[in-house]
Amino acid sequence: MGVTQPATQEIRLCVSIERSFQVGSRGTGISLSISGGTDWAVDAVPQIDVIQNYLNKIGNYCRLNLFTTVGSCFFFHLVNNVKFKRVILFERNILEMMKVGMQLRDFDQPLSGGVESEFTEYFQELLNLNRYASLNFECGKRAFWSTRGGPSEVSLPILMSRTGYPDFQVDLDQEERQRVLSRLKDALVREVWPKFPQVNLEREVAVVFLSNIPRSVISDKDVVSSLVNGSGTIIIRSSDTEPDPLLNQSALDPHEYWTAVLESCCTKHDQRVHEVLPVELRKIQDVDYQLESGNFDFYSHDSASFLDEVTEIIPDETSLLILHILLGKMNSSNGMIDRVNMLKNYLVNVPRSVNRVVVAEFNPESKRGRHLQGVFPTVESLKVFYESCLSSFEVLDTKFSPGFGEKKRNVFFVFGKKH
Repeated sequence: MGVTQPATQEIRLCVSIERSFQVGSRGTGISLSISGGTDWAVDAVPQIDVIQNYLNKIGNYCRLNLFTTVGSCFFFHLVNNVKFKRVILFERNILEMMKVGMQLRDFDQPLSGGVESEFTEYFQELLNLNRYASLNFECGKRAFWSTRGGPSEVSLPILMSRTGYPDFQVDLDQEERQRVLSRLKDALVREVWPKFPQVNLEREVAVVFLSNIPRSVISDKDVVSSLVNGSGTIIIRSSDTEPDPLLNQSALDPHEYWTAVLESCCTKHDQRVHEVLPVELRKIQDVDYQLESGNFDFYSHDSASFLDEVTEIIPDETSLLILHILLGKMNSSNGMIDRVNMLKNYLVNVPRSVNRVVVAEFNPESKRGRHLQGVFPTVESLKVFYESCLSSFEVLDTKFSPGFGEKKRNVFFVFGKKH
């Protein structure tokens, strides 16, 4: 399923129902318990500040797409702090989507008893509730509504007062609300899906927020399999049970950010890509198979080889050469000079067909790259070394990617051929 591009007119949401649509205890829900939710409580979304800093870092180079449940409207917090190209909503409980309209329209106004009583009326009145939440429904030819015997089996909505649950309210001031509204007008995709959508990311980054959804219901694997042709997937979760500081540890992993920034270094003109990997990566299980299949962990390329004592020749048709942490992957500074000399000799024979080179290394000024400091104490000294190796190229750009507590864990030098 493709995703409709966001429109800039007044925000209205349309629930896309393509198949038989059941409402009831096991089907799609129509209950609304509170105008906000537990995600706004302290520590409900562990590491969120760090993750947002990481997203803003790679957002300087990459286009970010947010896939989110509506839930507590905590995605407002993400949209307020991070700029997304698209915001895509999916939600099993369709009444949760009404919170979007209510929060954006009546942010500073208490919800009236009249609205609450309207919510508890016969469930078919849902079709008329768009006057409160700018919400409507669009059923495909195969879709139908079923109450499984009538409204008695449907969980009727109850809207709890804001004053009674202050910790669960949307925590945005008027200025932040206006920022969210402005960004959503540009980025929000108006179609909403009852389940996680299938989307072609077209080499862009996916940020996924799952509100109180355990991995047993939607696993990380489920998410990744639904998003094709992406350059990175960062999954953020919340939990309404006991706070778990390790819940979002995977969202701090540097590899997804590394991949996203590397992808941003590439262009549509890079028709033939060859990646050179450090010999240390031979220790990864099945890495040789992955190389032969042209689909290594971090990047989908045309060919790849290892830098070691018997180094393969770079294919003549290569247009983009990627040098994958050839110095930084050494486990210590021992042997660094030998590796430096090996790399110098290797890069003497870069084919004429190569127009650009992307060098990825650990930042020697970061904790992860500290073993480089004996030879390369700074980012600048590392850049000068690669410039000397690639004398027919010049540095066009320098980028950084975050991970594991560091905003600049990796450094990327983008080289273009001198004219």
